[in-house]
Amino acid sequence: MVLVNANGTSTNLGEAANYSTPRFSKDGKRLALAVGSLSQRDVFTYDLPAGPLTRFTTEGAINDRPEWTPDGSGLIFRSNRGAHNAIWQQTAPGGSATQ
Repeated sequence: MVLVNANGTSTNLGEAANYSTPRFSKDGKRLALAVGSLSQRDVFTYDLPAGPLTRFTTEGAINDRPEWTPDGSGLIFRSNRGAHNAIWQQTAPGGSATQ
């Protein structure tokens, strides 16, 4: 995963992996993204510019499609942690999740 700024300077943000749906926070200081395979994915956050990459979701096998809440205090994401796929909201970092 590589971040390239407007000047063309690139920063390596992590090891090679299956990254998807990256989303910047409104203030541009954090990145949320899904990491994993088709059968196991979790949402991670990355504090810019130097990290670390931190696991955000811990329940369910598939957690993906993160979006920052308008105030930047948490994430909304899809998860199969319940009986079926649903949209969840969780405060950052590591707060409790609500469906």
